[in-house]
Amino acid sequence: VDDRIIETEINFVNKIKEKFDYDITKDYFSFKREHSIEFPLIFISFLEEDKKVLTFLVSENNKEKLKEIVKKLLEVIKEKEDDFFFISSIDLSHVGRKFGDEKCFDPEEVDRKYIDYLLNLENEKAFDFLEKNENMTRIDGKNTNFLFLEILKGLGIKRGTLINYKKYYEELTDSIVSYSFIVFD
Repeated sequence: VDDRIIETEINFVNKIKEKFDYDITKDYFSFKREHSIEFPLIFISFLEEDKKVLTFLVSENNKEKLKEIVKKLLEVIKEKEDDFFFISSIDLSHVGRKFGDEKCFDPEEVDRKYIDYLLNLENEKAFDFLEKNENMTRIDGKNTNFLFLEILKGLGIKRGTLINYKKYYEELTDSIVSYSFIVFD
């Protein structure tokens, strides 16, 4: 097993921090149990030995403020645009007794609609869709994906490709967590 350490690109973190008039790292400990970066790091470790990461946990929930954040991020990212590899790592729906529902139900219709917005980089529609249905299937990453898609649009990306969509059913708790793999090239 490769026990190599994936480092944070601290120079870019500092450049990004300089763009803001508030401390963008102040909520760091509120995310201490966040685990969505762990799985993608396995893949990153196989790319090149000198890759470093910038991780973003997004708590901002206002579309206009998220767009302002992206403008500042793009100022830094565009300096070395070709050196970046972007991953948004989130689950989709969380339904069933484990998550507070009386019984499990199939989240696929909601997931597919949300995925379609993601594929077409329609982050505003995706955001509004989850707001309107009060995120009834508890899709993770509404804010993260808004930010992610806004960055991709700023870099000229036009569309994504759905590679896979799956649902994991946990019989013991009569619950489902769904997830997908989408590539933007």
